[in-house]
Amino acid sequence: MQRCPSIRYVYFLDRCLVSLIKDGNNGIVQTEKKKIEHLGKTRKLDRPGNLISPLLSIIEGQLGEPESVTEKQVTQKKEYQAIRLFFRLAVTDSDHLDVASQELAEAFAGNINFRSEARSSFLQCVAPMIATGVEKRGRNKIENRIIQSAHECSLPTSDPLVVLALACLYGSAHARRVLKPHSPRIFNVLSDIHVIPRMLLVVAAVRRHAPLIRVRFATKDEGLKYVLQRIYYRSPQLTADREISCGMHYSPSLFPDLTQDAFCTLMEKTMAATNHSRQPSATQPLTTALH
Repeated sequence: MQRCPSIRYVYFLDRCLVSLIKDGNNGIVQTEKKKIEHLGKTRKLDRPGNLISPLLSIIEGQLGEPESVTEKQVTQKKEYQAIRLFFRLAVTDSDHLDVASQELAEAFAGNINFRSEARSSFLQCVAPMIATGVEKRGRNKIENRIIQSAHECSLPTSDPLVVLALACLYGSAHARRVLKPHSPRIFNVLSDIHVIPRMLLVVAAVRRHAPLIRVRFATKDEGLKYVLQRIYYRSPQLTADREISCGMHYSPSLFPDLTQDAFCTLMEKTMAATNHSRQPSATQPLTTALH
């Protein structure tokens, strides 16, 4: 991203908000109270000093399934044009997306993350275990099965998907709203999970080139918003091979049925962090917008 002294905040819009914007541009009048509210909050982002991007929405795609290069190009054009039309005062990256459309389509066709296959296998394996609430006396057994499934799927136990599966086990309604284990649509669930590493990548890149700019993720998904605000990170950095290096921590509030000691024990078991006795002062949450 090119350094721009006038930009203070960068907002990445999720798929649902971009869809609302496209409907509004097409003259569709919303009647649902929540949609009207979210559209109004999105309009409030249209102010000088903000940069608005549909990039994460484009990566996910508009079909609810992996898109081909050609399909991804169609999605890109619709979405960057919609953003350009909707926002008049804020800066958008529509021109940049237009210029790089071919390269971006080739890069993001399929919505593939380097852990997509492992996460997909893991989710299919553990969803039946947590599809409904598990009685307290049986939770330890299921916990061990979830962690074992992560090992079998070659997925680190500290991966956000594993941690959220455990959060479902221990009473988190918000994690359950994200994973929908009773009937998971794998592509949609993983698209939400992929937001976490992608946002960390963006934060690391922006901090390297424009450290005063703040990055926000705008979503109307209340479950995802709650979860993101309870995942903390410490100083994400881009490594030489373009991987993300950062310490991640999870809030105890994601595990409402666990005591503090039990939570710390679980986090040590998953190696999600080395110290969860308190929230480290050097960390901050993945920040969302549209409060």
